[in-house]
Amino acid sequence: MIISHKHKFIFIKTFKVSGTSMEIALSNYLGKQDIITPINLEEEILRYKKTGIFPKNYSSNKKEERRYNRYIKSLAKKRLSKRVLNNLEKKKEKRFKKMIFYNHISGLKIKKLIDKKIWSSYFKFTIERNPYDKVISFMFFANRFKKVENLEKETNKTIELKKYLNYPLYTDNSNKIIVDYIINYNSLKKDIKYVEKKINLNISKFYLKTKNYTRKDKRHFSKLLNLNQMMKIYKDAKVEFNLMNYKKKNKTKI
Repeated sequence: MIISHKHKFIFIKTFKVSGTSMEIALSNYLGKQDIITPINLEEEILRYKKTGIFPKNYSSNKKEERRYNRYIKSLAKKRLSKRVLNNLEKKKEKRFKKMIFYNHISGLKIKKLIDKKIWSSYFKFTIERNPYDKVISFMFFANRFKKVENLEKETNKTIELKKYLNYPLYTDNSNKIIVDYIINYNSLKKDIKYVEKKINLNISKFYLKTKNYTRKDKRHFSKLLNLNQMMKIYKDAKVEFNLMNYKKKNKTKI
């Protein structure tokens, strides 16, 4: 999540939509008073190497923020595997925990934490993706360090956990959109151009693809999901289907 007072925008980070790539790109333009929340250690190191920028102004403890930044800087000097970084990520949550703003904080929570004038006047945006595709992406990410032996079982597990659902992050309690614009992952480049005009920044110049190594099977979701799974996803993510005009899929018609 990013709040830029310098450029008057708020970026709300959703799941499995290249949100980290957006944060790294935006980090190139941020000011001293802007709020930048910590991200996954692997991407945090990448952001530091690409931009020299650390997370800031997200915590109630500035000393802890500085300690976390020194931690990132020290890790950036080492050659660590993705698996090692993942293990360090789990331990990090216990070491650095006094956050007010955090990675996937919802729009409603942000609204309660900041001045009403800031919320109403800043350009608020996020990214969304077809729920069918998000489930597949989330499943492979969860299994990135092992071979998926049973695709159906692992996919069912992802569907049941419902962590792929993004709409609670950018809607209110009545499922009404509370952001100004939602980038559609399916038309990412075009929609980013729209945001660039709104905030007057060249996002595309620094936009990276991160974590794309985790999806081992690049086939279309229609080849990886069965009808029962599609029905469950549609039921759970119906708000997203309606808000974004995503089409409900019938397996026999794909």
